[in-house]
Amino acid sequence: AVVSTQSTGMGEVYTSSADHAASVCYWKRSKSFTEGHQPDYKYASHREGVTSMCLLDEDLITSSSFRINTFTHSGNTSTKLRSDYFRGGVSAMTMLPLNKLLVLGCDGGSIRLLS
Repeated sequence: AVVSTQSTGMGEVYTSSADHAASVCYWKRSKSFTEGHQPDYKYASHREGVTSMCLLDEDLITSSSFRINTFTHSGNTSTKLRSDYFRGGVSAMTMLPLNKLLVLGCDGGSIRLLS
């Protein structure tokens, strides 16, 4: 089941799923999104499902319960959120376009701003 989607604005779409694969897929607009169609690219699997995604230039940033993952052309990074700073799992994420800061919302009701 698809949990989150993110459009590039140029007809390309990223999707995340919460099934056993817990993967992020990239789809080009030239192909249909029909059942059985394979994505154009599949990012490394996560241990947990991706709750939200956002784009920063050509980089894809994803959040799972307790991690922020960044996928770039030069490689991938994963950052674990400190439990003493961020209580609960990440339930929402967005990027502020003016200063490119991440806003994270947790299932406990708090909101954090990350640079």
